[in-house]
Amino acid sequence: MKDFNVVAIEGSECVHHPKAQSIGPTDAHQLIEISIYLTPRKPLKVRDMIPQQLSHAEFAREFGAETHHLHLVREFAHAHRLHVLERGNEVPRRMITLAGTAGALEKAFSVELKEYQHEEGAYRGYEGPLRLPEHLAPCVQSILGLCNRIQSRHQVRYRARIASSFDDRATNQSMTATQACRTYEFPADAVGEGQRIGFVELGGGFRPGDLRDFCERMGVPSPAVKVISIDHARNQPSSPETADMAVASDLEIAACAAPGVEEIVYLAPNTFRGFVNAMSCAVHDELNCISVLCIGWGNAECNWSGQAMDTVNSIAQEAAMLGITVVAPAGDMGIEDGVGDGNCHIDFPASSPYIIACGASELELRGRDDGKLEAAWDDGQAGATGGGFSEVFERPDWQSQIDDNRGRGVPDIAMNASPTTGYEVMIDGEWRVAGGTGVAVPMFAGLMILLNRKLNTRLGFISPMLYALNRDACFTHITDTTPGWNTVGGMGSPVGVDMAVGRSSLIPRPPRPVGSEASEKRQFGNVA
Repeated sequence: MKDFNVVAIEGSECVHHPKAQSIGPTDAHQLIEISIYLTPRKPLKVRDMIPQQLSHAEFAREFGAETHHLHLVREFAHAHRLHVLERGNEVPRRMITLAGTAGALEKAFSVELKEYQHEEGAYRGYEGPLRLPEHLAPCVQSILGLCNRIQSRHQVRYRARIASSFDDRATNQSMTATQACRTYEFPADAVGEGQRIGFVELGGGFRPGDLRDFCERMGVPSPAVKVISIDHARNQPSSPETADMAVASDLEIAACAAPGVEEIVYLAPNTFRGFVNAMSCAVHDELNCISVLCIGWGNAECNWSGQAMDTVNSIAQEAAMLGITVVAPAGDMGIEDGVGDGNCHIDFPASSPYIIACGASELELRGRDDGKLEAAWDDGQAGATGGGFSEVFERPDWQSQIDDNRGRGVPDIAMNASPTTGYEVMIDGEWRVAGGTGVAVPMFAGLMILLNRKLNTRLGFISPMLYALNRDACFTHITDTTPGWNTVGGMGSPVGVDMAVGRSSLIPRPPRPVGSEASEKRQFGNVA
């Protein structure tokens, strides 16, 4: 094997748990799969794509991976006795999968793999950056999978358990998702039929019987659900206290918000690699062709590796260019986002400028004549909506109205998601009230599905349009927050019918019919 000079890959350092300790080397014979993401054929320029959107085939031709770069990775793998797991979608996704023993991977990337342990679990990791030959390094954006630490937390939490009968509500301030849709004035003349919504889920699962029973009680159609396995993950529901609460609440709330929508679940392990691969698979899933992607998971910016954050942000840009709206939660742990160092932190991927960040409010329905009262969700140590300014991403042009020179501001909007006034859901056979910014995500995503249907288009990258709308008409100000956009309620909570009117005047092109795509389609999302 010819020797090459090697260089460090920027941002490839493993982000360790603050209390983790090394307990020894990784077994050199352990089999590991990794994902290598390559740089695009030419720089992604989302701003130039507004309001134009590309088909999957057009995107692959213009922005996919260079075939020469893929050839270089294959040569590198062969030289280090690594297997290339061809999927057939390497060009559009800019990703190639390699597999080999820990010992072979250590030599390939000039790193020593170790096992780490802390009070919450164990994982495989390493110290320092990964390295590649200097002729290959410029082609690579990220190398994911050598570290398998649990990466993200779902942003869903329960209120106290409710009675099994919906008739017992003497002290229950919760609501159904259908009640919230009426309160937010979702377009009543639009449904989700004929559209697909995607969900990135990192563990847990759902029970189809629960979803059917829930929809029957809510009086909405039970959606068709397709589960796509990423990196060998499986739908494995267990108990309401697990990640099942995130998966099931996503599916149930979206079914109410956009009746008739088809739901695609991209289920992956909760690692950097799993998160990125699930998101990439969803965005480039040409067969299912989703128009909205929900990501109910995240973590503080400081808990992400630079290469993983950069790759997620790039995939969000790709979604924008393909006409897919991506929605994520602003976080459930207040201004510190669970870091606990006394400083302000915000959640990623919500801090990506190409993703709609959803904050949480507490919505009190006050009767037919008294309307509603909507305040910020803040239960102190028990949880509070996240928000603030990014330390990674600059303030985008469409947030120029914000009177602050710091980075990208979060959230963009807020919707009811306090556990006190949360949504009634069925998780593993039990009725619960689910709250947290994670439940605002499928609610707002459902509104996007209805607007796509009503306007006969794919709104896709909506952030510039969102901030161009008439705030007084299209949003309700969250009480106890400063006027205008703020780090608690964003622009406010949406008024669905007025957003439909406002957005129809902001689309300066013939609408792209919902579901339109290139004629040739290939399914490539079953594994990643």
